[in-house]
Amino acid sequence: MANSVEIVHICRGDLTVDLVGPYEVVCALMNRSGGSTGNIDQACTVDESLLQSEIVA
Repeated sequence: MANSVEIVHICRGDLTVDLVGPYEVVCALMNRSGGSTGNIDQACTVDESLLQSEIVA
């Protein structure tokens, strides 16, 4: 699944970006990376099966 992330912020190192699937499975797209650089404008691909997996406890 292709995704595009565009966030305007002065310090991208402050940010975490997660994609949450229908069964509340979380896939981290970005975790405080980029230091003091501003803004996020990137494309990423996530394996769709990871987000559609139902967790059985």
